[in-house]
Order: sequence, then C-alpha cells, then structure tokens
Amino acid sequence: MTRPTDDIEVILRRALDGAAERIGVAPDALGEIRTRIKARRGMWSLRPGRPARTPHSRGGLMLTLGSAVAASAVVLAVGLGSCGPQATTAHPPATGPTTTAPSTGGTNGTGGASQQPTPAAHTANVPIYYIGATQAGPRLFREYHTLPVGDGSTAATVRTALVAMLDGRTAFDPDYASQWPASARVLGVTASSGVTTVNLSGATVNADDPTGNAAALQQLIWTATAYPGATGVKLLFDGKPRATLWASKLPVAGVLHRAAAVDTLAPVWVIDPQQGVTVASPVTVRLAGIVFEGTIQLRVRNSAGATVTQRTVQLSVGAPAQGTATVTLNLPPGAYTIQAYEVSLKDSSIVASDDHTFTVR
Repeated sequence: MTRPTDDIEVILRRALDGAAERIGVAPDALGEIRTRIKARRGMWSLRPGRPARTPHSRGGLMLTLGSAVAASAVVLAVGLGSCGPQATTAHPPATGPTTTAPSTGGTNGTGGASQQPTPAAHTANVPIYYIGATQAGPRLFREYHTLPVGDGSTAATVRTALVAMLDGRTAFDPDYASQWPASARVLGVTASSGVTTVNLSGATVNADDPTGNAAALQQLIWTATAYPGATGVKLLFDGKPRATLWASKLPVAGVLHRAAAVDTLAPVWVIDPQQGVTVASPVTVRLAGIVFEGTIQLRVRNSAGATVTQRTVQLSVGAPAQGTATVTLNLPPGAYTIQAYEVSLKDSSIVASDDHTFTVR
C-alpha cells in the first residue's frame, strides 16, 4: 500500500530531477550554500523577540527527507542565481555628469570581464568670498579652501564654494562671515557659456539691512563667478526666478554681474599666509589692496606682541584697481600675527586693515 507521503516524495523527486537538469553547478557552490544556510540560521536565532528553535523543541521545525531535499534544491537554485553581479542604479551628482577613472581594458586578470570604471576623487583649492567690516562698510574678503568638488566640473566646484560660503562659520578668519539667512541652501548649480545658474531654497527672507544685503548678494556673485571665462550669475529660488530679493528690494532678475571692485572688495587683504596655517621659513607673504598710489604697510608681531617686521609695501597698481605684492620674510619658529594696513594721509591713522595669525614651524 502506498502512503500519502510516498506519493508526495515521488512527485517532489520528479520535480527536483527536472529542475536539477536545468541547473549549472559552480565549483564552489557547496561552500557557498553552507555559508548562506549558516548565516540564515544565525539570523533566525538572533531576531528580537524570537527564541532560537531546534528541530525537537515544541512547535519546532520537523523536516522529512523529502522536504529537506526540496529545501536544499531551492537553496541551491537561489544561491546559484545570486552569485552573479548585482544590478545597480547610477546616481550622478545633480550638478553634472559623473567623472570616472579610465577603464583597465581587456580582462580582469582572472578570465572575467573588464572591471567597471570607478568614480575619480576630486579636490580643489576653492576661492570663497566672505564679508568683513571696514570703515567703508561691509566689504568682501577672499579665502581659499581645499575641498572635495564632486566630479571636478565647474558647476560642482561652484556648488561646493557656495555651500561653504552660505555657512559663514566655515571662514578661517573669525572676522569674516556670511550675511545670507541661515536657512539658505543650494539646490543646484549649472554653468554654461560663462553664466552660472544657482538654484537656492530658504533664501528669500533676510534682515532689513540694505547695505549688508547688497554685500551678501555680491558675495554670492563673486564666489559663483570665480572661474575663468565667467561672465555672470542667474538666480532661482526654489526653481523660480524673482524680480527682487529681501525687504531692500535688490534686483535679482536676469543675469547678475560683479559690481566694481573698488565698491565691493575690502581695501586691504592678507592673502597668504591664511588664518591659522603653519608654514616653514622663509614665509611667503601675499598682499592685495585698493589703496591710494598702491602703498600699504606691513607689520608682523610675535606672540608677545613685539613687532619683528615693519615695512612699506608697494602694490602692482593703485586705486581704483586692486594691486598685489609678494614679500618674503625670514622668521624663526613661533606664533605670529601679520597685519597689512592703509594709513590716512591726513592724520596717519589706520583707515583699512586685515590681519591673520599663523605659526612658523
């Protein structure tokens, strides 16, 4: 007499025999199956709220020979089916296409297919403009920050600079800040034919400060156009253009351009050494300024406040253009404050100044 379980086992064996003929077994399939089964048993016993179960516990899992064979075949089929490469969806940066490292070409050395290109890492020394107080009102100072810039495209680099700029706390110099609202965020940046389009969110409400607001707008424009060939900026707010911005009604429609340097940039800059850096001697000092006849003063003090260097520096050009100069100083190891400043011809008072602290190792 045939038992019902015998009929089930016959049916299962026939089905499994047919399935087995269609399955190609990899040389390492058995080890892979054992590893996966062990991992699944461990996952079962570690699930919160569920006690570990054994084949002989009350309510446990009793497996007949037929069902065990069937389960093994199912595991085998699943294991073999999942050993190949998994499909993935690429997510390129919003600011441009993904840059990839060159493919190795040919095979991967084991007889397989060529390796897939991997994204290349990009960093850049990014110019960022911040706002500082001067006797003429809020003016722009520039710092360089070495930052990851996504795929290295112009759009990605500008986006990185703007993200740092909006958070004024990223400035090395504590005298510099951003006057954009704290809620401002960069949604996207594109660059085409010299025009940078910047899409912002949370940026339409700000304090009613016409002078500070105008400086903040120029802060963004100068940062977003700090690359060769840049001509202007278009602003979008949550994807839409606006005619004016903030209570001061700043015009923001169309392509925006840098205002004149003499009305926008701080009269005196210490470019290098930057705030907080450690450098070797001799120290390369780079200065810039928009000053009468291009003449500024340079002073270096040590940690005790004593002046170790004092000299007049002649910039490349005078106002209204921004002149530059490079000076080399031999300084022993220690902490220093470097100050560049303009002196009034009327009473010899300091009318414009910038200073950085740094260390010579």
